[in-house]
Amino acid sequence: MQTIRKSDEKAWADNVDFESEFKDAALVELGFNLDGSIAAGGGSTAQDAALKSIGRLEFNHNGPRISADPRLLFYTYAFHDGGVKDLTGSTTLFSARFILPLWRMCPRGGIDAVARPASWKSRFRAASYLNTTPGTINTTSRVRGTARTSPRAPAGGFRDPHWSQETVKVETASISSNTRKIEFGSDYIVPFLTLMALDASGDVAVTDTSLRVDGLARRITIERFGLNGETRKIVDDISWGALRSQTGSLARWSADDIATTAGIVVIPCIDPDSEDGLMRMPSGSHLVVTVDSSSTVEAGYTAVTPAAGDTLEILVPKFFSREKQTPRSATTQAEVAATASTRRSRVF
Repeated sequence: MQTIRKSDEKAWADNVDFESEFKDAALVELGFNLDGSIAAGGGSTAQDAALKSIGRLEFNHNGPRISADPRLLFYTYAFHDGGVKDLTGSTTLFSARFILPLWRMCPRGGIDAVARPASWKSRFRAASYLNTTPGTINTTSRVRGTARTSPRAPAGGFRDPHWSQETVKVETASISSNTRKIEFGSDYIVPFLTLMALDASGDVAVTDTSLRVDGLARRITIERFGLNGETRKIVDDISWGALRSQTGSLARWSADDIATTAGIVVIPCIDPDSEDGLMRMPSGSHLVVTVDSSSTVEAGYTAVTPAAGDTLEILVPKFFSREKQTPRSATTQAEVAATASTRRSRVF
């Protein structure tokens, strides 16, 4: 039977590192909770203020297992949860809560923290990240973790998460020169990718003015380079608007959700050639992401001229694969594609 547990709470202290720990548990779902208040704040509130109030967020278990901008993790949760909620920000209050259901994102996804503790780690920032007229963040503000736990690891062991964040610089207008090569040093399963387009100078806060936007990246291409010269395009020169539309449809987002998720795209990675429809990236393989920032911006979006610091951030949720998979023959492709489609509708 699974149990929902909490980690220890940590009280706010400006510009101080924090760690919130779990012990003696097999973790299949990770939650993060942040609740805060501001004294004597004012002015305008930054986009994603609560998520900007802490630094890069890591989940550690004998080293980083997840390491990313909290915004990438939150909107990945919003995609899998079917809506944008549990995020508030004003001149007086800020809060953020999200859950990463590892076991749903990848079969047997989880972390065996029975023998060795695991923890959320980051750094408290200051009110200058939240408002144009910074006040003081009250020390009653708190962070804490939650987790759904299992009595033991599944047969065959967990597929451990090794999530990373990659960056494509989008500082010049170009059809093909804004690229990033993402290399894989071990055998991994990658069930999806989360993209976040950021205008480095678009937001209102005193510190960290990065803003999620839809007018920076115009078209996206993602190519998979396997072993023995195998290549395949996961995304073949698709417009940002089409990817945003697909994301909203798969997540079943409302019109309000779509309006509040500017700059966010989630791409399921389905491989009909594998036995279970999961995309595997063997050791030595790589992805190449290309951002077209020069084509005409789509109707409904405001063009953002590329400038210094502008980026496309990519969450790469890798799960360590202990087993080798043999591709199915061509005669079974329809069956595999149908299975993958069923899994996608359930998970995504």
